[in-house]
Amino acid sequence: MGVTEVKMHSYGLECFSLPKSDLKSLDFAVTRFLMKLSRTSDMEIIAECQHYFGFSLPSKLMERKINL
Repeated sequence: MGVTEVKMHSYGLECFSLPKSDLKSLDFAVTRFLMKLSRTSDMEIIAECQHYFGFSLPSKLMERKINL
């Protein structure tokens, strides 16, 4: 699943009010995906990958959408 596909799926979530537990579950799934993709469990490397590729966690995307 590419970044564009994740963004498209997150747009569909805007119409729902998700509890924090659901957002954390989505964050976990994305983080695990990046860990498997990069074959590392080092969270610093994962954070750098997110930063350099412009890949935000679903909870951060939803937070930005709500604050707009």
